[in-house]
Order: sequence, then structure tokens, then C-alpha cells
Amino acid sequence: MAPRRNHVSAVLGAGLLTLSLTAVGCGAKAPTSTSRSDPGADPWNVVLVVVDTLRADHLGAYGYERPTSPNLDRFAAEAVRFENAYAQAGCTFPSVNSILTSRYPQRFQGRARKDWSIPEEMTTLPEVLQGRGYATAAISASLIVRATPSPKNPTGGYGAGFDLFDEACENAPASCLRHRAQAWVE
Repeated sequence: MAPRRNHVSAVLGAGLLTLSLTAVGCGAKAPTSTSRSDPGADPWNVVLVVVDTLRADHLGAYGYERPTSPNLDRFAAEAVRFENAYAQAGCTFPSVNSILTSRYPQRFQGRARKDWSIPEEMTTLPEVLQGRGYATAAISASLIVRATPSPKNPTGGYGAGFDLFDEACENAPASCLRHRAQAWVE
């Protein structure tokens, strides 16, 4: 039986045309360090939202006047939001690989055709968080960002460091991701 989780947080991950979700929570033991000034503070929850083909300048949280993103805007109002964050690449796999490994996209070029996996020798953000006591999960609607192979990504290869990688929402609306993530968090 898995240990009871004391703290919960979420990381949102990549999705093709729809929102993907990666949930990351604190494990039974408290993470060993935090970046806050109070060393006794609870560890931060981590929520990372990555939406494929979405421009920040079309989100209310970044100043867009039309109401295109009310849920993300509400979330951003209560979260740490980066003003100067840029995609490392113009397509999904090298961009997500860069986010999860802190490596430039050139590191992933020149591989076998459609081998979009993260090389096993590279440490991923979920592995680092897991090593610090966080429980990690990914809920992905993407045909590319997957732990298992798909017609678009015959190698899979994004599961390293995740306690759970839920692919049940493949190509589904964001509501599927939200429900699956909420069930995992609860």
C-alpha cells in the first residue's frame, strides 16, 4: 500500500490542442529543502501549466483584453507567474523535453526518426521532485507527451519520475484532465 500523502500539489504538463496535466504532490516525508526564506515553512506545491500552441499574449493573465482564459486567469492570480518565460522550441517534443530536463532542444535533435523520448540518462524534473519526497503524477491528453507508445510517438518515454502517468484523456477536452487530476489529488 502506498504511503499516505501529507501535502498535495499539481504540475500541469503538455497537451496537444488541449490541456495536459501533471500532478506533483509532497510525499509522506517532507521535501528536504524549499526556496522560501522561512526554513520551517511547508514545502511549495508545484503547478506547471503547459498548453501546446497557446500564446501568452492571448491570456488575460498576461494582459489580453478578451475573456479567453478565465480559469487560467483565476489560477494565475493566486500563483507565481513568470513574466518572461519562452518556449525553447516551436514544436512539442523538444519544448517539453527542455522543460522537463532543463536542457536546450538541440540536445534532442539528431535522434532516430520519431524517437521523441527523454533519454534515460537525463534526470527529469519529476525525478528531482520525487527524490525530495514529492508524489508525482502526469495526466496527459497529448499524443506525443506519453509514457507509452502512440501512433504519433512510437517510443513514449516521458514517464521517468512519475508515480502515475495517466493517458486516459488522450485527445479529450480539458474537463477530462481536470477530473482525472482532481481524483488523483483527492
